[in-house]
Amino acid sequence: MWASSEFGVALSEIHGRNVSSLKRAAETVYDAVGCSFSRALGNTFRQAVAGIFAKKEMDTEKMLKGHVQATVARCAAASGEVIVVSQDTTYYNLNSQHSLSGLGLIQGKLKGTLQHNALAMDQRGTPQGLIYQRNWTRGGLNAFDNESAKWEEALAAVNAALGAIDKQVVLVEDREADVFSFFCARRSGNVELVVRVCQPRYIEVLDKGRAVPLQQAMELLAEQGELETEARRNNRPVRLRLEVKAGKVAVLPPKDTRQDKARDLSLVMAREVAATDEQGNSVYDAAQAACWLLLTTCPVEDAVAAKQVVRWYALRWRVEQFHYVLKSGGFKVERLQFDDVHTFFNALSFYSIVAWRVLYLTYLVREKPQAPAEEYFEPVEVNLLQASAQKPVKTLEEAVMALGKLAGFQKTKKQPLPGAKLLGEALVKLQNMVEGW
Repeated sequence: MWASSEFGVALSEIHGRNVSSLKRAAETVYDAVGCSFSRALGNTFRQAVAGIFAKKEMDTEKMLKGHVQATVARCAAASGEVIVVSQDTTYYNLNSQHSLSGLGLIQGKLKGTLQHNALAMDQRGTPQGLIYQRNWTRGGLNAFDNESAKWEEALAAVNAALGAIDKQVVLVEDREADVFSFFCARRSGNVELVVRVCQPRYIEVLDKGRAVPLQQAMELLAEQGELETEARRNNRPVRLRLEVKAGKVAVLPPKDTRQDKARDLSLVMAREVAATDEQGNSVYDAAQAACWLLLTTCPVEDAVAAKQVVRWYALRWRVEQFHYVLKSGGFKVERLQFDDVHTFFNALSFYSIVAWRVLYLTYLVREKPQAPAEEYFEPVEVNLLQASAQKPVKTLEEAVMALGKLAGFQKTKKQPLPGAKLLGEALVKLQNMVEGW
């Protein structure tokens, strides 16, 4: 059972029976993706699991302890020489949860909570699991004095968890992480940064011997050719063709500080010149074309290295898919009903492990299509998929294709396998079939 590796070595502070209940609950919620907490677990078991979430000694770190350890092991064993970690923040809109105590403001007058995640992937983009998570409310439980500290806090967690593995670790962030102190923060010897920058600070382009504003610096970079990569737009995959430029730079500190400039950096620009959707149709819009300015600690000595930085940044979208699975793509965690944010936070961390598993399956089939189906599906599920597909289901790819067809998936040249949203819908239908078996 997959949940044993995610919960089995954790939660040493609580009774073993509670650990067994969490394992069972995770397996049940995973199999019943799309169902409410109450419907998935039943009233009696729901109350027992909610009681574990409500324990005073329970928190996000304890809930995720086993999962993080399993994630590190997966990262160390993953194929390839690079692990990419994407970190980002998401908001949970709980404005309608009038009985949930401890909420803070998230946007305007909306009430809710915030969550910051660092999701590890292999170099192909298959999610290996979470390295870091923090849940908080503004002015309340787990609140930051300065929320920009979350980037360095996650970096410290990556240093601690992955600093000793025999792989390069690339931590990628979007524009919110464009904070000068972040580029100067301590990193383990195998950890590098790729940050999309936007602040109007001065950049020294070393081979030009000039310090200019960021937007001018991009025009001084050397051309590195073009590349194609996948990204997401309006929560749909698109194929982008990008022109790439790069150069070695230093970043000047803010004027109101006495800090030295940040050195040993490269600036990589990737500007969209064409875009196609899953059917191969052009969706390029010059007014909305992407232009990524990526500041990185990775050595960029040639066009190959510059393009690799862009590919690593393109994997950043995986953490947004993870948030989508939690909120909209199957689990709808904003509908969870608990009395206080402490209990809600522990439920979020629990659901985060299950949501990772859904996303993991979505991408694992691309990496290991010939893996035995029985390693990822129960025998009754395999039998039902075979009956539905009216042909043998032996491999993971065959199981996922049969699963996708339950939700109406049609294979195309551009989309040979179903995505996370459709798989979530299909798992609900499969669970209904299991219940009626």
